[in-house]
Amino acid sequence: MNAPMTDIARQLEAWLRATPIHTLELRGPGTFIHLTQATGHHPNQEPMTGAGTVARPEDATSTIVRAGSVGVVMHAHPLRDDPLVQIGQRVLAGQTVALLKVGAVLLPVPAPHDGVVLQVLVGDGAIVGYGDSLVVIEKEGTHAN
Repeated sequence: MNAPMTDIARQLEAWLRATPIHTLELRGPGTFIHLTQATGHHPNQEPMTGAGTVARPEDATSTIVRAGSVGVVMHAHPLRDDPLVQIGQRVLAGQTVALLKVGAVLLPVPAPHDGVVLQVLVGDGAIVGYGDSLVVIEKEGTHAN
């Protein structure tokens, strides 16, 4: 790689490290750049959880809803004040649990199944990458009494 391209790659790497984005790919005529961080979690970004709850990995009783695109997370539609979902709220399969703003476009992030929202893992306005964790939903019928 020539010196100007090395400088550009280093600058892109620095910018990527400053975001919660895990992977960045750039393609152009005769050019392909693929950068991946060792971790997808930004060190300054704490997961939002209910009082006293701790982020947990996906298991048999819950599903982590992930971003289907790079974008900015929105927890409410810009024309409404109320959030799309709240912790403890029951959701139906296909219900929008977050929005991803990509330029002027708002992409819905749907619930994959019926269940209850256990955690909202990223704050409103957070920049996320493809596959980043957004919301944890407890699967229907697995609630412990």
